[in-house]
Amino acid sequence: ELPIALTTGQFVTATATHLAGGTSEFSACADVNPIVMVTTQSPSLLTGQTGQLKVTLSHPAGVGGVSITFTSDSPVITAPDPVTIPVNETSIDVPVTASTTPGTANITVAAVGFASGSTSIAVSLRTMTLNATSPLVAVGHTLTGTLALDEAAVADVVASLVSDNPSKVSVSTNVVTTGANNSSATFVISGNGAGSAIITATVAGFAPATLSITATTSSLISLGSNVTVAPGNDVGLPLS
Repeated sequence: ELPIALTTGQFVTATATHLAGGTSEFSACADVNPIVMVTTQSPSLLTGQTGQLKVTLSHPAGVGGVSITFTSDSPVITAPDPVTIPVNETSIDVPVTASTTPGTANITVAAVGFASGSTSIAVSLRTMTLNATSPLVAVGHTLTGTLALDEAAVADVVASLVSDNPSKVSVSTNVVTTGANNSSATFVISGNGAGSAIITATVAGFAPATLSITATTSSLISLGSNVTVAPGNDVGLPLS
């Protein structure tokens, strides 16, 4: 029994002394309760984002390295493939990617001869918005609608569009695609009959977006936009 308390990761050296006072003999250093730890600088990810895990041993890997395996308790984060920490090294960085489903995953790391460690990562849905050049559209006329993502798309993002009252307000397409490296895409909204409708956009990995549009038989006047006027000058606005 050791006369002092030791914590995980500390080393202890045992000393043997001859009863007659001979030369002492020292044992090799031994790690107390060796453990493999895992941490992340990305405890929160958005769907589709990539984060980083850091796996750390309580002492350097021996000859042949130390094989590390991973498990995840949720499909929101897929467990990485096994990796090896090379000889004399104590840590390795491992990427992880969030799925298109929100939630929390506990990632556990294990290695033979080491107590396991774990960390958690929360995954949230990305966001998008729907907007139009006006909340009103005249019956028999159209508006331009825009789907805007929270950040530029890494790959094509294909969203489904639906109007809950197409006899009053309809959309020109059932899908709208935001191309890679872009953050928005447009579509056409048509006024078909007096009344209101809610347009909804959905796509995996994003929170749904909605837009309320009212079709009216009243006369609408649209003023021109993006007009530049110098101080002290006048300019006409186009009406439509």
